[in-house]
Amino acid sequence: MRKTLILLLIVVAAGFIAWKLIRNEPEKKASYDTSMSEFAIEDIQSVNHIFLSDKSGKQIDLKKNSRGWIVNDKYPADPGSVDLLLKGMQKLEIQYIPPKAAEENIIKTMAAFAIQVEAFGKKDKLLKKYYIGGMTQDERGTYFLMDGSSQPYVMQVPGFVGNLRERFRPELGRFRSLKFMQFDPDDVVAVRATYPNQGENDFLLESTLTGYQVYSGEDLPGGIPQKAAKGKVDAYLGRLQKIACEAYLTEDIRQDSVTAGTPFCSLELEFRDGKESRVRFWQKLNPGIPDQPVNRFFILKDNEFMLGQYEVLKEAFRNGAFFTH
Repeated sequence: MRKTLILLLIVVAAGFIAWKLIRNEPEKKASYDTSMSEFAIEDIQSVNHIFLSDKSGKQIDLKKNSRGWIVNDKYPADPGSVDLLLKGMQKLEIQYIPPKAAEENIIKTMAAFAIQVEAFGKKDKLLKKYYIGGMTQDERGTYFLMDGSSQPYVMQVPGFVGNLRERFRPELGRFRSLKFMQFDPDDVVAVRATYPNQGENDFLLESTLTGYQVYSGEDLPGGIPQKAAKGKVDAYLGRLQKIACEAYLTEDIRQDSVTAGTPFCSLELEFRDGKESRVRFWQKLNPGIPDQPVNRFFILKDNEFMLGQYEVLKEAFRNGAFFTH
């Protein structure tokens, strides 16, 4: 009987301790300031403008217009990168609050290399402004700090394990579309293609009041044009405005030596507003393997140097016969 009573007292005591721990848990959480922890933007469609910057001075300014997103008021944005960014901004949630003892060091580290994020809605109304630090030691969360707050949080996106910071990194190459032509086919009034070593493939495609006409290599200049098939012209321009490079070669030391040579092909486009665009292609040869097929090209468009793959670029390399057969 005495043993039973002792066991009963032990069970009651354990239950009381457990009850006290559970009861005190909200008090523990309440000691943290959670008033500035709403990083997520649920109505992500309301975001029209995003500004990203880091401590090194790099900046990305993303603005939405009727045709999509524009980077730094100049370049079409890559839809995939922007979509990944927006989904991250929409689905952010708190993983946990860092221990008080670690907060000072976290904030000092963020002050040195944090990424600043600003999201704006209609009429450029500021929706959110916060800072993104590095990853946690277990590499499963990322430190975030709301502007005006001293309370850092470890944030996550459900279903994703890794560094959220990467989605927000203000690098032009990350957010700029690789589709370097991007124009409205209806705005094109003329396309001239020149093949310096294959003159028979040269052509001049012109828009007229009744459709399109094309001068082929042997007819240039001043020859007799042939009527171009509308379906062929639409297919060519539609594919041309979607071709993409593999990479932008910013400050590449090869640019001067490559562009000093004779290009494989040169394209000149004229638009209804009087603007013109020129793009040239050079074969990327492999001197050590002379018989290897050329599968890459250097590209220069309006003073921008790029590298592209033949399988992607080949739609640009047509001749006059393409439009009449």
